[in-house]
Amino acid sequence: MIDPTPPAPIIPRILVVDDNPAIHADFRKIFGEGDGTAGKVGVAEAALFDDNVTVVASSRFDLDDATQGQEALAKVRQALAEGRPYAMAFMDVRMPPGWDGIETTQKLWEAYPDIQIVICTAYSDYSWEDMIAKLGQSDRLVILKKPFDNAEVLQLVHSLTEKWRLLQLSRAQVAGLQSDVHARAAELEQSNMKLRAEIAERQRGEEERQKIEVQLRSAQKLESIGQLAAGVAYEINTPTQFIGDNLRFVRDSFTDLLALQPVEQRLLEAARTGAIPPGLTEEIAVARKKADVDYLAGEIPKALAQALEGVERVSSIVRAMKEFSHPGVSEKQKIGLNHAIENTITVSRNEWKYVADLTTKGVGKGTGQGLAIAHNVVVGRHGGTLVFETEMGRGTTFVIRLPIDPAIAQPTECKAA
Repeated sequence: MIDPTPPAPIIPRILVVDDNPAIHADFRKIFGEGDGTAGKVGVAEAALFDDNVTVVASSRFDLDDATQGQEALAKVRQALAEGRPYAMAFMDVRMPPGWDGIETTQKLWEAYPDIQIVICTAYSDYSWEDMIAKLGQSDRLVILKKPFDNAEVLQLVHSLTEKWRLLQLSRAQVAGLQSDVHARAAELEQSNMKLRAEIAERQRGEEERQKIEVQLRSAQKLESIGQLAAGVAYEINTPTQFIGDNLRFVRDSFTDLLALQPVEQRLLEAARTGAIPPGLTEEIAVARKKADVDYLAGEIPKALAQALEGVERVSSIVRAMKEFSHPGVSEKQKIGLNHAIENTITVSRNEWKYVADLTTKGVGKGTGQGLAIAHNVVVGRHGGTLVFETEMGRGTTFVIRLPIDPAIAQPTECKAA
């Protein structure tokens, strides 16, 4: 948290950069150092700043000087290293043979951007536009024309050092806030880690729930199939019964036909010798009549056909049940819609055959071909295509295509015209 206790007072450090030693002496006189004028300056300050208390100027500021730009830069860097940076600098423009004041200001700002600069000049070496072009527009820069008034200097010092002090205070507060933010961020990160762990646990629970739902749906599907089992068993039982009846008929008929074999064998042997005993043909006629050969010749093929039809009926029911009960797959795939409908009809026949009839609606009945509904389902919802091919005098073929990959499908909102 931010410490509410105000920091200890900071004595601002001021750097005077000028190649003329007399200028340094003048500044020290202004600040009341070394000549016994501190009291006078204090009185001047009190009058200037409406201060009822007499204060010695030299106790308010720490004054330092440099005669060249390179020396000023070295002192600024040293002050930064010591943790006691300069608050402001009075900068002469002409300082041969080294850097001029503008170049020195650039160097000082590169080393310490917070330092406030007062350019002191009596010449038109640089216009204001030239200075702005070199230094940029900045609230850290003030121009003071020589010769300058002592009160004006003091006013600038108080204003700029107070501005610098407030800037440092705000920096310290921001640093404190940043420290609080980092501490709070660490706490939030801990909370986020716990939250992510909870979310991961919930995701695992959700995945487990989805697995259970899949198993439940599969169980419900099997339960539904079980409920259909009685009806399916009945559907299978019916063809099974007439398969059995027809096979028993063929078996009994075959026994009757086998009774003809001995008599026909004797007739065949007699025919080989060329002497057919009297009464043998009559015996054969009686046996054929007893076996009812003419009737069997017509009925056995029908019985076999019905048995085969029953076998095919049972096979179709078994196939439909197998496909109907097969677990679903996660991806889309091609399937014959007619075949799927036929399987459903076959499996559910025992449920609807007593209450409904299957064929299509008659001509002129119903609400049309349902093209708007079909188009919305196939194209709008599944991203498929619905086209038709027509030939005059023969009819129209509608072609429905559904995408296997759901990523390819682009469902759209379809409205009936």
